[in-house]
Amino acid sequence: MNKIKPEKIWTEENRKKIIQILILAALLILLPLAAEWQMKHMESRTLAPVFADHEYMAFYLEKDMLLEMEKQKEEESVPKEEEVYAFLQGPRSYERKQSGAGDWALEIINGNSFAGFGCGACCMANIYSTLSPYECSPLEMCYFAMEHTGYQPTRKVGAIGWGDLKYGLRAAGIDCELEYKTDTYEAFQEMMADAKSMVALVSSDEDDTFWKDTHGHYVNIWLYDDEDDTVFLAEPGDPNNNRSRIPLRYIYDALKTSSTYQFLAVAGYTEENDVWKHNGIGGTWYR
Repeated sequence: MNKIKPEKIWTEENRKKIIQILILAALLILLPLAAEWQMKHMESRTLAPVFADHEYMAFYLEKDMLLEMEKQKEEESVPKEEEVYAFLQGPRSYERKQSGAGDWALEIINGNSFAGFGCGACCMANIYSTLSPYECSPLEMCYFAMEHTGYQPTRKVGAIGWGDLKYGLRAAGIDCELEYKTDTYEAFQEMMADAKSMVALVSSDEDDTFWKDTHGHYVNIWLYDDEDDTVFLAEPGDPNNNRSRIPLRYIYDALKTSSTYQFLAVAGYTEENDVWKHNGIGGTWYR
């Protein structure tokens, strides 16, 4: 029996066929991998930037819309002069039926006449009635502060203190902070421009340009105008100057520095923080 020699099997023709089979097998394996890589590479070069641009545009479009809505809401929340409440505390104003006067001017609380000490309560009622969807009289605000703070007017002392004024307003949903007189007038201008309103304690002992014979008196200011540097004044003790525009400088110069604080800055109103939600002014008054 004849044996076939190995060199006869491993011919040149067989070697070429084996190499072709191996190449074909390699191609069958590599081609799908290459196609998959190419697809991923194309996605990273084409789809990703489109998605990024869309995300970029959507983000900034939404941001611009939110800023515009916030600006519009801010503008709508700023009252006009005719919308600002400016209550008066005295009986002569009530007798003359002047705008902002009411029968609270005749009230006696713990032996003390409201007309003599009610400037703080008038300012508080101004702020609450103007910034909230509710309203109250100065007398109702006075009793509210007595109920929710340590404020208790007596025969000798009737004026509300800074702490009770602040916490009384906060209980009614008013966002506010007590402040000291700033070192510069420019800093005070900036604070007034940022505030919705202020309650300021003025004294002619500091400056008598506008207030005369006034040793300590709360006034309420609104709507700073940076073009003429004036504010809208709610003056509970002076019907002649109530609801007028005066230079902001008059306020700054007359701030009573011997007091613990000089003014209260109001940032706004938050209904969720309002434990009162008082709606309607009782008694007789003149709008």
